[in-house]
Parts: sequence; C-alpha cells; structure tokens
Amino acid sequence: CREAWEEAGIESEITKDLGEIEEKRTEAQIKKYGALAPAASYRFYEVKVKEEKASWPESHKRERQWMTYSKAKECLKERPELTEALERSSIKRS
Repeated sequence: CREAWEEAGIESEITKDLGEIEEKRTEAQIKKYGALAPAASYRFYEVKVKEEKASWPESHKRERQWMTYSKAKECLKERPELTEALERSSIKRS
C-alpha cells in the first residue's frame, strides 16, 4: 500500500495477493529506457481504494490515471510482468 500512496496518492487496503512474478523484459528492453536493472522479481497485490488524495509524495513526477482493462492492457504491452499481474487480477474485463 506504500507504493500506491507514494506513486499515486491512493490510500488502500490489500484484498488479494496476486503472487510473485519474475522480470520478463530482455536486457535490451530494460536498457531502452536508460535503466541498468538487475534481474528482479515483483510481488503484486490487488487493493481496494479507500481514499484518493489530491497531493502525494511523487505527484511532481507522476500522474494518476484510471483506465479500463482494455486500455491498461494496451498501455502495459511492453511490460509482460505487469500484464501478467493484470491478468491475475479480478478487474472487470469488458
């Protein structure tokens, strides 16, 4: 819930553990954005939004955006590990 607060100004509670997902991008894909990230694994959770704040720690560099399943899948197409987390979630798929 800390990441949701810091990056999007969302106060939330965990409702479902989506499990651990390994980094699936190639080294070339990671370097494309100037990052030098080691192999990683991520833990994903589904949350229930309790409150949405107008200001948050990273609001100067991040914009919160709500979207449909279809739009999220399109936006995440270059991040297969994030797409997998989306697929594991119970988001309405219409």
